[in-house]
Amino acid sequence: MNVNNDMMDITTHFHQYVPSVDCTKTVQVPSLLDCHRLTSQVIVCHCYKGGGGIRIHRYWKYLLPLFKASGRTNYSIEALTMLSQYEFKLTPAQSAELIWNRVINVHGVPGRNVPCDLHMEHLNRVCKEAIHGLQANKTPAAITRVGKSLGTFNTVLNQFDEDNHVPVPSGARHAPSMTKDRDVILKELLQGSTFVNKANRKHASFPHVKIMLHSVDEKALMDWMIAHM
Repeated sequence: MNVNNDMMDITTHFHQYVPSVDCTKTVQVPSLLDCHRLTSQVIVCHCYKGGGGIRIHRYWKYLLPLFKASGRTNYSIEALTMLSQYEFKLTPAQSAELIWNRVINVHGVPGRNVPCDLHMEHLNRVCKEAIHGLQANKTPAAITRVGKSLGTFNTVLNQFDEDNHVPVPSGARHAPSMTKDRDVILKELLQGSTFVNKANRKHASFPHVKIMLHSVDEKALMDWMIAHM
C-alpha cells in the first residue's frame, strides 16, 4: 500500500487556495499532513452526503494506516475487512454493493445522503416512540409486531403527514457556513508560511511533533494485513 499516493487525493483539495503546493512532497511538509487530519472529517462528510462510493472507499484506505499507527486494533481490522472484501473477496456485483450501499437518501434530493447507520438511529427513534405509545398494551408480542411493521409503518406515517400538511419537527440543525472560518484559518496558515517546506522547523510549544503516518512501517503493515486477511 502506498500511503503517500492515497494522501495525494486529499492534498488536491488545497490547490484551490494554495496552487503552489507540490503534492509529490507531501511527506516533506508535516504541517500539510496536520491539515489533512484536521479536514478529514469535513472531507468524509462530503463523501457520504454526495453518496460517492469510490470516494468513501478511498477514504478508508487513508484511515487504515492511521488506525494501525494509533493502535486502534478493532478499527484497523474493520477497515482491512472492508477493503479486502472490495478488492479481493467479493464478486464485482457484491463489491459495488459494498461501497455504494453505505448511504441512503430518503429525501430524493442530491447531496442529502446520510450513512446507513445514522438512518438506523432514526428508525430506532420511531420504533421507541411506537413502543412508548403502546402504554398498558406493551407486551413482547406487541413489541415484536412493531419491529416487524416498522418499515411500512414509518412510510404510512410520513405519507399521512404529507397529505394532511402536518408539520414534522426536524431534529436537524442548520449548519452555518464555514467560509469565514475557513478563510481565517487559511490566512493564518499562509502568513506563517505553513505550506513552505523549511528544514528543521519546530513548533514553539511542541518541539517534537510526530506525524502519525511517518511512524507507519510499510513492511510491518503489509505483514499484518496478510496475516489478518
